[in-house]
Amino acid sequence: MTGKRYYYSISIFLLLCSFDAMAAQTITADALASKCQSAENAIYDISLEYEWYILPPLTFDDMEEPFKSAGALLPKDGISKHKLYAKRFIDQYGRNRWKYVFEESATIITKEGQSWDNLTRHSYDGNIYKKLNIGGHPQTVMSGLISSEESGSGVPLSTPIGYSIFRLENYTDNIPLSTLLKQHKETNAIRLADTTIKVNDFNAICVDLLSKPNNLPWIHIYFSVDHNCSPVKYEFLKNAKTGTISFSVEVHSLKQVGNGLWFPTSGLIRKPNEERVNAFRVTSEIVVNKGLTEKDFDINFPAGTKVEDRIAGREYTAKEDATK
Repeated sequence: MTGKRYYYSISIFLLLCSFDAMAAQTITADALASKCQSAENAIYDISLEYEWYILPPLTFDDMEEPFKSAGALLPKDGISKHKLYAKRFIDQYGRNRWKYVFEESATIITKEGQSWDNLTRHSYDGNIYKKLNIGGHPQTVMSGLISSEESGSGVPLSTPIGYSIFRLENYTDNIPLSTLLKQHKETNAIRLADTTIKVNDFNAICVDLLSKPNNLPWIHIYFSVDHNCSPVKYEFLKNAKTGTISFSVEVHSLKQVGNGLWFPTSGLIRKPNEERVNAFRVTSEIVVNKGLTEKDFDINFPAGTKVEDRIAGREYTAKEDATK
């Protein structure tokens, strides 16, 4: 009887291994590109809130000169809170871009024990970029910027969008991942693993995108076979010959936001041999395709804000108290 149980256990183990390998082998480059394209086309706009933090938390003692002695500032508990409303669009050059309102807030502390609340809002409607900052000590300062060029918002890479299927658009002339996969297949510059591996808690297939003419990978992308091939890890290579990783973008959890559609709810950015990681966790419902309109991608400046308008070439103080 014991032998039979052992035999059955081995049989089940081999069956699971065979299924695991088969799951990877049945995914072709064309099928993967098709799944990616479906996911890309399924998201028109997205709204969510999340926290950004550093693990382990950064302290003043960890900071290097000259920052350590030059009025160093840190967010309390190493956490900042964020709100994001974003919508995809194609600009005049045919590039995939994002319109957005992006808000970040934190309690700022100094080494001397002073603290204050700081709020920054960014907006971009496809043509005009605005920024509002409220904070400071001992006096609160309100400053605003209007420009035809985006400046330092971090959208989309430093938001959860940057952990999703849209990660590579900022690295590849705003080309969608699905198109990138097709292009690499046409030039025989893509390599799919024939078995799945564990990546954090995901069963994933590894896909290498290769550089020509040496056929060495410039990136490893891992797709979860249990989540309709949603990407769950990007490894950017510093040295393709040695396989040295420059940094990796990891997804630690996904939430289903539509039929066969998954979006990251937590993750981190990691560099080899560095103790600290930058991480995020979603703290609200993820709303997809809410129907955001042009009026959702603008911010107003409260009365008293010192505004620099680089488009009009002037500076002024906002008179009306109209915040968003």
